[in-house]
Amino acid sequence: MLCMVSLVASTMRILNHVRNFRPAIHPVWLSTIVAIAFVLIYNAKLWGMVLKGWPGRGFLDWLFICSFGIVLTIAFALVLQPFAFRKLIKPTAIFLVMTASLVTYFSGTYGVIFDKMMIANVLDTDPREVANLLSLKLVLQLVFFGVVPALVISRLTLRTYSKKQEIALRLGMVGTGLLVIAVIAAAFFQDYASFVRNNRQIRYSINPTSAIYYTAGYAIRHLVPKDETIAIVAETVHPGAALSNDDKPVVFVLVIGETARASNFSLNGYERDTNPLLSALPILNFTNFWSCGTSTAESLPCMLSPFSRGEQSLEVMSYSENLLDILARADFDVVWIENNSGGCKGTCRPQQRLFMGNPADPGVCAAGECKDEILLQRLEEKLETVSRNTIYVLHQMGSHGPTYYQQYPDAYRQFTPTCDTNQLQTCATENIVNTYDNTILYTDEILSEAIGALASVADHVDVSLMYVSDHGESLGENGIYLHGFPFAIAPDEQKHVPFLMWMSEAFENHLSLDRSCISAQQNVALSHDNLFHTIIGMLNVETNIYRGELDFLSNCETSVSDSETSETIEQSVQ
Repeated sequence: MLCMVSLVASTMRILNHVRNFRPAIHPVWLSTIVAIAFVLIYNAKLWGMVLKGWPGRGFLDWLFICSFGIVLTIAFALVLQPFAFRKLIKPTAIFLVMTASLVTYFSGTYGVIFDKMMIANVLDTDPREVANLLSLKLVLQLVFFGVVPALVISRLTLRTYSKKQEIALRLGMVGTGLLVIAVIAAAFFQDYASFVRNNRQIRYSINPTSAIYYTAGYAIRHLVPKDETIAIVAETVHPGAALSNDDKPVVFVLVIGETARASNFSLNGYERDTNPLLSALPILNFTNFWSCGTSTAESLPCMLSPFSRGEQSLEVMSYSENLLDILARADFDVVWIENNSGGCKGTCRPQQRLFMGNPADPGVCAAGECKDEILLQRLEEKLETVSRNTIYVLHQMGSHGPTYYQQYPDAYRQFTPTCDTNQLQTCATENIVNTYDNTILYTDEILSEAIGALASVADHVDVSLMYVSDHGESLGENGIYLHGFPFAIAPDEQKHVPFLMWMSEAFENHLSLDRSCISAQQNVALSHDNLFHTIIGMLNVETNIYRGELDFLSNCETSVSDSETSETIEQSVQ
């Protein structure tokens, strides 16, 4: 409390001094000062990466590192020159320092890198997720590194020179800057070539240019009117013989986990028992499964798409037929049951989507948020009346951070002490891991209960469940928290995800699946790229966009095995 009072008092004193502060300065020199401030104050994350990426500490090494700062300062100053005029420089500088203070907080606190996907995540975040990120530290940092500098800038008196002096100053500024860069480039060309080649992620960490650049790109893509019609990518779609010739309906449940990483599942060898219930069930667990993105906005569209990562842009994937569209065309009922504040990212259609329901459900929902048990309630309600081939997609809140402690009921607070704050960097790593593992323990309960609900209707419905997370999570390794790193440089913790299946015996027989063959695939390297084609093949849907080489169960159909066996016998007889 005393610390808080002291901080508030200090802020008031600073603001009082600012009120009486009105020095005169030329717009060019103001832009230069702002450029220097960006390099020395707002780019701590960048400097950490530079020092790590250039480990040498000899005299020439320090000269190179200093030259990097000089080049960056000149680059900032040159970029600001078009705005270095009386009516433009103040609003521009204020906007930039406010933006830079925000970026500094999130990059310093969570290790966030602001690339294209991170900006999409930020702009798609709903108010509930925003509230989870608010903190006193954020407010104070915005005040000291954003509001106070903005007030100082607003109080400045801008002066200008005669026309000839203005031209001479600006040409001299640009010419001198370019000359210095040329000299540095000549002296350290090989060093820069090596450094940039081996540290391409540096460009994502330049504050505030990276955030502004990718935000502008996002705005252009989303503000310019575009055709949002879903492109038809499958010329033919129809149910296979196994679906058409049997009166018993098939129910397939796809549980999309949130922020679960494979390394914290005891099913995958984790030393802590985070999957006690699933371990007792006849599931098929796949230990070597990888995501196609490091954020929900990236992973959801690509994991349900018929296209593999890199084959098409994310935008093309988002506006093309996906797994759910194809199954709907194959006469499946499609129901998306939502409990994730991020939504389905355009992968589900309005008529398919079922929200969590009444947020006042006692014991499950509070303050507008529901625990994942609500998904089980909605699934059980639907199973009571199912009579057609159906796919249910359960979209979890799962292990969403940074408020892991809010994602599970108190009964699942088994690993202690926990980190009961959104300020992860203030907690011991052990406490963060404890809290995160409690979310995995709760997911273990949700999945086992869902399997139980399916098993209860297995006498009149052929049932199966598949669980896969959209992406993983960093829990402080190398100073990185949460997720959303550029895929090419993201740590494995953000890409290695859990994946498992459960099938009733009748489902296996109905769709001619060989469990022993499937079991043999459990350590094979797989990814979200395999998901679409595996599910299409498993559910016996026939379509021209199906690719057997991406269906890791394609060789596990008993009818195929029997045919191959007969052919082998026939050849041996001949």
